[in-house]
This record gives sequence, C-alpha cells and structure tokens, in this order.
Amino acid sequence: MSTILLEDTVVVRNSTSIKSFKLDEYTRWLCLIEAIAYIEGKADELKLDLETEKNWVQPLALQKYIRERFVSMKFDVVSDLKGDTSTIKVV
Repeated sequence: MSTILLEDTVVVRNSTSIKSFKLDEYTRWLCLIEAIAYIEGKADELKLDLETEKNWVQPLALQKYIRERFVSMKFDVVSDLKGDTSTIKVV
C-alpha cells in the first residue's frame, strides 16, 4: 500500500484500488483507528471480549478523542507524507 499527499488530498493505493480523501477526512479516520486500537489494547489488558461486551461503544467519547487529537494527528500525517519522519513518534 502506498499513500501520497497532493496539496489537501491524500491518495491511498493498494494492489486492487485507488482511493482519495481530503486531508481532514483522512486524518479523522486515522484518529478513529487509533482510538479503536487503544480500546482494544485496554480490553485485552482487562480480558474483555469486545464481541460480546457492547457497552464499550461510547460515540461521544470517541468524538471528543478525535476532536482533541485531530490537530496533532494532521501534523503527523503531513510530516510523514512529506517525508519528514523526524517528527513522527512511534508508539
């Protein structure tokens, strides 16, 4: 998979398709993916099965996380796609 930045559009290409996103939309998706990954990690620590436990879905909390993380994630995305990996923090 390859990802490139063209002004305010992110183009993602894999072996079967090409998708384009506005930079803000792409950034929001990455924030959501990061939030879900964090939730999965905590669930593993607590030995919770997210398939059977559905009370973990908190749309307002996810929305708040995305809103708070958006600016720094956008900076990370732009830096990464422009090749400046010195600003990327690997977690």
